[in-house]
Amino acid sequence: MALSNVPSGRLLIGIAISIACIGGFTVPFLVEMQNTVRMDPIPFRTIAWGHGGSAGYEQPVNIVIDNQTEWIRVWGEFSGCGTAYASLDGCPVPPYVDFNQTVVIATFAGVYYQTDHLINITRIEQGNGIVYAHITLTASGPSCLTAAATSHPFHIVAIRRTSSKISFTEETSLHVC
Repeated sequence: MALSNVPSGRLLIGIAISIACIGGFTVPFLVEMQNTVRMDPIPFRTIAWGHGGSAGYEQPVNIVIDNQTEWIRVWGEFSGCGTAYASLDGCPVPPYVDFNQTVVIATFAGVYYQTDHLINITRIEQGNGIVYAHITLTASGPSCLTAAATSHPFHIVAIRRTSSKISFTEETSLHVC
């Protein structure tokens, strides 16, 4: 195996070991070990979570928000009110966030035409100077009954302000009924 073909994030013990097999053949192989990085959990609080109704982000997106201007823009987009939320009847005002002490992490699943999809930030942790937000998109299996309605699943959380890079990991889960 050429060194350029080694997957990133893995540590190869670069010693080829030969094993004697039947017929006197030897088979070289490389021993692989996964890097172990200490991951420290980061507490978070949910600001908003749900199906999103008929308004919201049309495409899946993960957003890190660290200032009031961006917060107003994201909240307006997700609520369907745009940035003029304050002047429109029925538009929710974004919850107060102290961006001197807080960073907001938001995940939007995009548009679905059934109410069987949910998105959750399941845990947030830090390792090697990077904050990882772990996201799970859950959908119902084919035997489940669901309502036919437009939804825009979302989850918005707050963590203590950090200067570390925030990265997202995503997985899909199927709910069996």
